[in-house]
Amino acid sequence: MYKKNIHTFWIIIGTVIFVILIIFTSVKIYNIALDESKKNHRLLQKDMANATAAGINYHLEHLSNDLQLLVNFHRLQKFERDLLRDPMDDLFSHAQDFGVKTIFATDIKTNLIYSTTDTIPRWIGPLLQQQVQWASNIKNRGTPWFSSVLSSDTKKNNHELHFLILVPLYRYSHDPLESNPEIIPVGFVGEVVNFNWLIQKFVASINPGNTGAAWIMDNHGRLLFHPEHPEMVLRNISEKSADCISCHTSFEKQKEMITSEAAYGEYTVGNEPTKIMTHVPIQIQNERWLLVISSNLSDVTCALRNKSFLFFISVSMILILTIFISIYLYRINVKIIQAREAQRYSERKELLHLQVCQASKLASVGELVDSVAHEMNTPISIILAQAEALRLKITGEKNVFDEEIEIIKKQSQRVKYYTQKLLNYSKGMPFEPKKISISKLFDECLFLLAPRFRVQKINIIKNYNSPSVHIIADRNQIEQVFINLLNNAIDAIGTQGEIKIEILQTMKNAINGAEIIISDNGEGITKENLSNIFESFFTTKLPSRGTGLGLSISKAIIIRHRGEISVKSTPGKGTTFNIFLPLNLKEV
Repeated sequence: MYKKNIHTFWIIIGTVIFVILIIFTSVKIYNIALDESKKNHRLLQKDMANATAAGINYHLEHLSNDLQLLVNFHRLQKFERDLLRDPMDDLFSHAQDFGVKTIFATDIKTNLIYSTTDTIPRWIGPLLQQQVQWASNIKNRGTPWFSSVLSSDTKKNNHELHFLILVPLYRYSHDPLESNPEIIPVGFVGEVVNFNWLIQKFVASINPGNTGAAWIMDNHGRLLFHPEHPEMVLRNISEKSADCISCHTSFEKQKEMITSEAAYGEYTVGNEPTKIMTHVPIQIQNERWLLVISSNLSDVTCALRNKSFLFFISVSMILILTIFISIYLYRINVKIIQAREAQRYSERKELLHLQVCQASKLASVGELVDSVAHEMNTPISIILAQAEALRLKITGEKNVFDEEIEIIKKQSQRVKYYTQKLLNYSKGMPFEPKKISISKLFDECLFLLAPRFRVQKINIIKNYNSPSVHIIADRNQIEQVFINLLNNAIDAIGTQGEIKIEILQTMKNAINGAEIIISDNGEGITKENLSNIFESFFTTKLPSRGTGLGLSISKAIIIRHRGEISVKSTPGKGTTFNIFLPLNLKEV
């Protein structure tokens, strides 16, 4: 009964969590779709704005290039009315179809020399006088100057807007083809361009939607064009009149747009709906206009909202169906999972039991080796003593048994040395760092494992680049590490292979140390197992061949010595272990 209540509790909790996740996911999907819809609309606005800005730039560049071509016309250098008439009239006959109201030329004192129309607008005179100093700078030769957009008269409600393109005219004191001719500013050649024509041609055709608008502002903060607010044209955002404040509580967004590059975002004007906006700067020499395209956010997301109603109904139906299916599958899967977990637990328990038994056997073998070594030392010592006594008893100038006695002594000493090494390796010694020779210690480990090398026909290649390197370390523990790695290499090779050993002195992380590299050409380690080989009880060997403790213990020993151990392996080609040990453990 208690277990049934627990299962019922978790079914209810799981169902509630699942419902919350479905609702959260649905809302998340809707928000993502909403963001994507806004993003696509912004990109569309951006494409329209960039295309329009490029068209305006190209058109104005074309007009300024025509003026520069006219200024460089050699007949203009004489600066006479009769000589100016024909080229300026020819240019005007072509340019008047592109928004040019008139083309004129004045001297440096701003006196009119010639105009394609009878007169020029009155507002041009003050502008020319302001640019005399600019024209006197030879560096501006051939550079067009653009005026701000101005009304044709002083009335702000006059919607006829123009701007001026001006190019300074210079005279050469002698042949301009000669090097470094003297250049004298003598006047201006300019075009009066109809800004309204430019708007109708490039901006008015933009279709940002039913409630959208495309408008232009200059770098001084003046509104140059707005289809919905023509009465606000030439008003400046710094002006805080009552009619401005009635819509705009602040012009911070507009001020930010003036100084920024192309961007898009959302903004709100007064009580109006939130708008999606893209603005692109139009840089025209010294002047900078800002083309802005905006649309109501509600219009952009209208279609999405209509579709979302059906979406949420569908999600609700799927949710109810999923809850019933989940409950049914849950009851079935619980039984399957319980059976599999029980089997997995049993297999894991059996494996751990085998590993513990194997570790116990190895411990017993260690004790047995200790006893056997002690027992062997006694008769070996007796054999050595008796061999020496036999040598002394046999008299004569030449002992016929000297050679045989010497062989007995050497082989007995060899057995004694081997048993002594087994005793040292099997002893449980405290951590006692002392100065040891890495190369000599490794040679002793190779001596202990020599029988395995011979039986399995494994060739040992030693490359001691720094044979005299010494470190401060616990001899028995480092010996245990080397023997573990060599045994693993032997098991990986099987028969007929080679093990390479390199010892060199190096520096790592500003610490002097010894680097030991042990490589074999065995079967290698798979990528899946490589990250687990230093874990306790992890082994790819049969339970009778290994416990999975050798590498974990070896790593713990290296870390205790403030060192590092790493491994690289390629399946089918071999494995390389790299060990770094500091020369002086006490200085680390």
